[in-house]
Amino acid sequence: MDHSEPGVDVDVVVSPVSPANNKSASSRVAVPVKLGIVNARSICIKTDVFTDYVTEVNMDLIAITETWLNIGEKDNKVIKNLTPADYKFVHLPRKSPRGSGVGLVYRSSSKVVVNRRDDVKSFEFMDVDVSSSGNSMKLVIIYRPLPSKKNKHSYADFLVEFTGFIEHYALMTTRFAIVGDFNIHWDVPSDNNVKRFADLLESLNIIQHVHAPTHIDGHTIDLILTPSGNHGITSTKTTLLLSDHLCVECLVDMEKSVVPRKTIRYRKYKAINKPAFCSDIASSLPTVISSGKQTTTELANHYNVVLTKRIEKHAPLQTCRIADRPLVPWYNKKVIKAKQIRRQCERKWRRTSLQVHREIHMTQCAEVKRTIIKAKSDYYTSEMRV
Repeated sequence: MDHSEPGVDVDVVVSPVSPANNKSASSRVAVPVKLGIVNARSICIKTDVFTDYVTEVNMDLIAITETWLNIGEKDNKVIKNLTPADYKFVHLPRKSPRGSGVGLVYRSSSKVVVNRRDDVKSFEFMDVDVSSSGNSMKLVIIYRPLPSKKNKHSYADFLVEFTGFIEHYALMTTRFAIVGDFNIHWDVPSDNNVKRFADLLESLNIIQHVHAPTHIDGHTIDLILTPSGNHGITSTKTTLLLSDHLCVECLVDMEKSVVPRKTIRYRKYKAINKPAFCSDIASSLPTVISSGKQTTTELANHYNVVLTKRIEKHAPLQTCRIADRPLVPWYNKKVIKAKQIRRQCERKWRRTSLQVHREIHMTQCAEVKRTIIKAKSDYYTSEMRV
């Protein structure tokens, strides 16, 4: 299967360079860690799209809220499908029959330790320590459900609990980030609840990094909170619409291991000047063919030699190093095309901010999901027939 760039045809794939023979393969460089936050609203039915997203954008840490994963072994298959090659997953399953559940997908090269803290009633959370290449930070993933008659929560209850909760981290000397779905309209600063929340953060010298809409209704409810003087958070943006929430991405100032790389050899066949190529071949064959003394096999062998030499002249063999990121076996041209269209729709929506373009983008997001699911189904169906 060819996953090369347009206009580049992979001719031969060379095996990955061994770390023993190439020091750069295992060296450490100051490359920021890429962190993502997403409210999945049931990751159980989105594993294919989610894993495709993780591998496509080369994510390092992905905090998930509303996983809807249950206690016990019921969702083991979902968890297995949720983690691409070279990734791991930790989570706290949901406690209520509807919604909830938080988790973290992370690279196997990172070390993650889940910490225990006293439970709270108005929101759920998972506290983890993340270490990568000698650097560490504390990451807290939060999901706050909207108050309802069933959960009997109020915003006042949340603010009281969250005040004590965040004060614990504000007193720390280590770096931390609190991320997740707070169900607070941060984009409406005149709202009394938002004012109280913002005042709390300001009193503790904590800042909020997400300022673009993270929900399809236009509100900013998925947040990233860090201490103001020691956060290391940059390039915050919203991207893929995985549910009714957009994925939030940012860079964290932590060193990470170099992604394993491999060397490929390729020829730029599409860059060949076809008239010149054909003329060059034709000029090399007539004298041999006109003699009439060669057998069919000899003529075929001569043609192959001529063609090989002309290809080397017009499309010489080249080499380059690329990241060795394994693709799922059902990744095909239809999936690639659907995702290209999705990116075009997203760019147009972000450029115009028109409702009609947002709806077109959402429709194409759904089309990508259907295409990936069908590609996976077709692949396994064909495998079973073999």
